Amino acid sequence: MTDITEVIDREEAIFRARLTGKSVRQIAREFGCGPDQVSAIIERACAPVSPEMRRQVLALDLERLDQLQTVFYERAMEGDAASAAIALKVSERRAALLGLDVPASVRGDPVQLTIQAAPETSTERISRLIAAIVAERPALPSGDGQDELESDGSTTP
Repeated sequence: MTDITEVIDREEAIFRARLTGKSVRQIAREFGCGPDQVSAIIERACAPVSPEMRRQVLALDLERLDQLQTVFYERAMEGDAASAAIALKVSERRAALLGLDVPASVRGDPVQLTIQAAPETSTERISRLIAAIVAERPALPSGDGQDELESDGSTTP
């Protein structure tokens, strides 16, 4: 059990060292391991940013901004210029978080994670156009002696 505790403590120390701004190479030298090991430890320690996490962080930040807005707005209304400046900054931050500063024509949901498709390559475009042309054309005669479609739609024996 002590070995596991030591490993956890070591990995925590490596992560904390990276948080302080030390480079991966510095940390590797300090802890006697390779840069790849340090990177792997840091990767494991960092929580992935999921859409749900983004929503939670946004909700928390908006709540904090509401609390700050309440305090500084009241002071600003009493004539405190510094509080008025802070209240405006809080409003600007809220607008930025919610995407309100972006024109409505390009504004999207600030929380929603959108994955845009890669642009179509020229080869893909050509293939798509050929497929569309083939789909529009009538079937060609098979050449096996069976009835063939004439241009007027009738069949010939």
